[in-house]
Amino acid sequence: LQAMAIAIDVGNSRAMNMVIAGAISAFTPFDEEVWQQAMRGRIPERMLEVNLKAFAAGRAAVGE
Repeated sequence: LQAMAIAIDVGNSRAMNMVIAGAISAFTPFDEEVWQQAMRGRIPERMLEVNLKAFAAGRAAVGE
């Protein structure tokens, strides 16, 4: 998983952790919407969009 490259592609290298979280989430029993709700409740609005994109890109990178 090229997490740093994916994070840069979505707009912020600091979102690398969310790329990894997205990839890992694909192997859990929780739907993507559950993860998104949790992010919306914890991530400041100004950073939410890039984190949601990074998370989705991480899931996509592992085939989810």
